[in-house]
Amino acid sequence: MVDFGIPIAECVDSRQYCDAIMQRYIVLLDNATYMPCEHIQKEKEYGIPWRSAFKQELYALVNGLAQKLISSQGFEEGEDPFEVLHKVVKKDTIDAATFDAKTQAELMVMLIENLELLEKCVY
Repeated sequence: MVDFGIPIAECVDSRQYCDAIMQRYIVLLDNATYMPCEHIQKEKEYGIPWRSAFKQELYALVNGLAQKLISSQGFEEGEDPFEVLHKVVKKDTIDAATFDAKTQAELMVMLIENLELLEKCVY
């Protein structure tokens, strides 16, 4: 490392880096998986006005996400936004798991932008 002019103190262990990113994806997938169940509980707790406002906000949020990550048209009107969100998170988690299994930190870095976007949307 010193031969390339890279200080050893600034280097990051790729295994630790991949583990940290993968852990974020696992938590994200877990939240996306159980979001519909949580929504039902909140709907019972807060009632119809909350449900209506939440659904409008959810559709807008997931449509914007789908336009950025899937296609410029967003998602189809008949699709459940929870399912769309889960599909996107699951696909990226599988990609991250593949890179993690081979400790390909350089490829994991490419997923960071999507990860942060999905975390903002889910949380």
